[in-house]
Amino acid sequence: MEDKFKILKGAAGFEKESGVVHMSIPMPKLIEIKGKWQIINQLYMVTSDYKFWPITQEDQKERNTFVQSKPQFPIGKEYWRKDDIKRYIDSKGQPHIDPYTEVYEPIVQILEENIDFHKSTDSKLLAVWIMGTYLLPIFDAYPYILLSGTRGAGKTKVLEVVCRLAFNAEMTSNATPSSIFRIIEANQSTILIDEGEMLTSREDSQELRLILNAGYRRNNPVSRTHKETHEVQWFNTYSAKMLAAINTPDPTLLTRCLPITMIRTGNKQKGNKRINESTTDWLFMHDCLYRYALQCIPEVAEIINHDQDINILQCRQNELWLPLLAIAKHLNLYVTSEVFTDLKEKALEEDTEDTTLDDWHKAVLSVLKDIVSLKRQYTIKEIKENLSTYIEDADELKKMSSRWIGAALGRFGLKKGKRQEEGNTYIISREEVDDLLARYQLQEAKTEHPEHAVGESREEGKDNEHKN
Repeated sequence: MEDKFKILKGAAGFEKESGVVHMSIPMPKLIEIKGKWQIINQLYMVTSDYKFWPITQEDQKERNTFVQSKPQFPIGKEYWRKDDIKRYIDSKGQPHIDPYTEVYEPIVQILEENIDFHKSTDSKLLAVWIMGTYLLPIFDAYPYILLSGTRGAGKTKVLEVVCRLAFNAEMTSNATPSSIFRIIEANQSTILIDEGEMLTSREDSQELRLILNAGYRRNNPVSRTHKETHEVQWFNTYSAKMLAAINTPDPTLLTRCLPITMIRTGNKQKGNKRINESTTDWLFMHDCLYRYALQCIPEVAEIINHDQDINILQCRQNELWLPLLAIAKHLNLYVTSEVFTDLKEKALEEDTEDTTLDDWHKAVLSVLKDIVSLKRQYTIKEIKENLSTYIEDADELKKMSSRWIGAALGRFGLKKGKRQEEGNTYIISREEVDDLLARYQLQEAKTEHPEHAVGESREEGKDNEHKN
């Protein structure tokens, strides 16, 4: 039997059993090849138990520890200064980083000094989100940020700040979907997409949409067949992502996003500020963020596993907000602050506005709310005839074919009835409609739903209950 060996995730990982966090860091190295000097990236592994070793074949074999999907970084780009790493290793965790004063507050300050946000909570949300990009190994899912607003509202500037702070961030304005697959697989990169309109205008946007639709959740790889070998390859698409767009993305992608609306600034001083290498000491912030991840991932993981205060929503909305609320709750362990309360209120506020339905499905439910009083067979035709009340655009209305309406009713779990002369039917009761309206937060849940027989009115149903 072969000796046991350990496999580590390439860019970052968390071993639950040992509680050890690890991260791969590139460092420029000068080597001589055939008499010529060349700069290469030498990868190093930094761990939360204060180990620091080069990721070479010899070192991996000696430690019986192997790195899966070795990260690939731009040659010569520095992510964490060697002196700062040495200081971290020599400290052996003393003192422990203060995530509020050393990480959260400085990020908020950078954001607010350079960007004029419409809402005061936007900078708090972004700061916590940036911190979370370093903690992805402990989350089952991570929300995208959607920056919307008119041209000149500051969306690109936000991306520029995030690109310099978030974990292994990459701007993808000229990247192909195939390269994005590989960047995420190798580097667990934070993907930043400017001009999100390309998701509908570019020919290869279908591939990019596939990455975005699948990549907000862990263990949701996308398969591809190698063109030459015809072997199937699986690519991890899970990473933090931020989009900037004027127009609203498609409904599926929208359900993975937390929105931030950017408004054109009236503050000339902030508006004229440019984001560049002299804006702040970015590498100092990287030092704080790396130390934060290495020292605090186990603590945040504990909150995720045991703190019920962060489970305040339902289904996907809870899945998206849980990581950010866990980070905000963790900040309270160091400094009592309003961050958790503010984000909790924002999450609850947006949850009441978000039904996770697009306009077409909302229109169908609204029609059912209007016309369904008895439990009987309703034709698709009579539903379609009432849609004009909620869909004013004639072209949109034409697109809502009988086949689509039938499929929508099926997606709502409604049972198909017998076909009649006027077309297909669905058996629908008022109870089912009220239940759907409550589930999609279009009305409050009713406490009682009397059963209705076919052709039986609600009043008649009540009378029969009294007689019995």
